Amino acid sequence: TPSPSATTTTTTTTTTPTTNTDTTSPSQRVLILVAMRQEAEAVVKALGLKSSPLTFPPPMISYRGTVGATEVMLLVNGPRAVFEENGHQRVSGDGAAVLVEGVSVVPAAIAAWEGIRVFCPDLVISHGTAGGVHKKGARKGTVYLCNGVVRYHDRHIDLRMPGDDFPQNNYFSFGYGNFRSANLSHLTAHIGAEEGILSTGASFGPLTGRTKERFEATDAFLIEMEAAAVAEVCSLSTTAFVALKGVTDYIDTDLEGGHEEEFNAELSNVSDKLAKVLKNLIVALQSDRDTPDGVL
Repeated sequence: TPSPSATTTTTTTTTTPTTNTDTTSPSQRVLILVAMRQEAEAVVKALGLKSSPLTFPPPMISYRGTVGATEVMLLVNGPRAVFEENGHQRVSGDGAAVLVEGVSVVPAAIAAWEGIRVFCPDLVISHGTAGGVHKKGARKGTVYLCNGVVRYHDRHIDLRMPGDDFPQNNYFSFGYGNFRSANLSHLTAHIGAEEGILSTGASFGPLTGRTKERFEATDAFLIEMEAAAVAEVCSLSTTAFVALKGVTDYIDTDLEGGHEEEFNAELSNVSDKLAKVLKNLIVALQSDRDTPDGVL
């Protein structure tokens, strides 16, 4: 990794993925990015999607279909191998490789880049489950359309370089991310969702230490592991972004069985609710696009 250089005034060039292997021209394209197979299965069923003929690098899995006049691509991060501390791949008792769902920021960023490069969408939706902060008003089983700024809460880069005179130094602000979402708040009630504010981190479970302090200093009441990474890739390609998240568990309550038990108990039900609201959103977006003040 190259060492950070002194702060200088530079011109930023936005890099847009350009290799589009698809030649059709739909009226609108929506790319849905999902981390877990269980979340994806509900979307495939609700939208009537089929396996996509477009080629994505493994282990990503893609589905395609139409909702009204909107062409939809669902891209799943895909399973990932587990490695032991010695670097060897973990295997089960029968010798099969142990795989887990491709959650967290790196798989999400890879999928976002490839999905935009291949599908060239008008809008990217980071879709999936999230934890909620009960004391801030989050409600389990509720689906939230997250408008506004999306940020990281555990990307700590407190580094002030010569020439950086901002109260909050440049690397610190870069660590937060602070990526804008498409403003779809006018559609929230219509699609059966509520407005949400989320924050992204690379870890699952209760927050501690500096990360907890940083999260609690924001107005976010939803926490998950992918959206800010997707939003960051969308900002590089100037692609509209929004997140749709359903709450499976509370991160600020003590549970005898642990948060993972609550998450597993709610995953299927919340995934089904999310998929129904997602379909409503896509239909509403088509109507919204046909108006003079439509966002997309």
